[in-house]
Amino acid sequence: MKLTLKQLFLHALFLLLIISCFQAILFLFPTDDYSTFCPVRLLAVFIMCSIALVHNLLFNRYLKKKKQWGIYLGSTSVLLLFSWLLLALLSPFDYSDGNFSTALLPSLGIVIFFILAGLALNAIYLLLSEKSTYLENQVIMKQLELDYLKNQLNPHFLFNSLNNVAATIQVDTELALNYIYTLSSLLRYQVESSGKEFVSLAEENFFIESFLGIEEVRLGDRCELSFDTELSNPGENIPPMLLQPFVERAIKQGSCLSQKSVVKINLRENDKELFLLTKSLIPLKPANGQDSEIMFENAKRRLQLFYPSSHRIISERVNGYYETSLFIDLTSFKKN
Repeated sequence: MKLTLKQLFLHALFLLLIISCFQAILFLFPTDDYSTFCPVRLLAVFIMCSIALVHNLLFNRYLKKKKQWGIYLGSTSVLLLFSWLLLALLSPFDYSDGNFSTALLPSLGIVIFFILAGLALNAIYLLLSEKSTYLENQVIMKQLELDYLKNQLNPHFLFNSLNNVAATIQVDTELALNYIYTLSSLLRYQVESSGKEFVSLAEENFFIESFLGIEEVRLGDRCELSFDTELSNPGENIPPMLLQPFVERAIKQGSCLSQKSVVKINLRENDKELFLLTKSLIPLKPANGQDSEIMFENAKRRLQLFYPSSHRIISERVNGYYETSLFIDLTSFKKN
């Protein structure tokens, strides 16, 4: 893999910080006074590395994620004082002349240096690993797209749709034309959106409406479909075809040859919080929905990729219905 100037600079800075850390250790414990593997020096090195590690944990947990300044500053102060005391006791500086500032200041400087160096090394490591993470995510996304398209553009769906068109033309030509137009729009969206990183909520909503329109004609009186939607920010971005597997799964779950199925879809977005609820009447004799379950698993993998800690999926049976609720914090969309 070719290195960019930015990556070369970061590698050089990383190496410079490592060398500076060694120089700081030698400054506090000169080679003239201690052997290379002296237990005192090894203990001091362990303390210095622990300072950097513990402070990074405190910084990431209490300041970076939770913005809890009080806990962070208090914990860091305790860490600084405790480690400063330990290094001051281990250092070879002479305290007998009463000039404590000369003896204590080097230890304090080393503690502060390792705290800052630990943060810098961690930041550089994250920047250097960013490229490999990006490439890995791209590979995963391409595979997910292929898996998704293989499960979506299947011959059964097209075969049933064309059969419905042929049957409808003999009864209602205008309805058949609308059906063909809706089907072409749906297929066009599938093909075009597969090459996009994200689409608007309005586009995704239109796709779901088109898909339900196709299913409504296909199922006819065998299924009662309803779709309610309310979007406060229709221009908000989401990954393409993220919600459709939940809708298709609801239809498959309610499919039954011996009774009329009922499917209710509710899509809400308010203050950049998305909520999707699908409800399917539990059938007496469920049809085979293996394909929809595969698509549902792919959708969960995509959610984990784009919203790793900002989504929830709840599936349960409530009052004779299969219910699946999806909650997404749209502000945390992780673009690759």
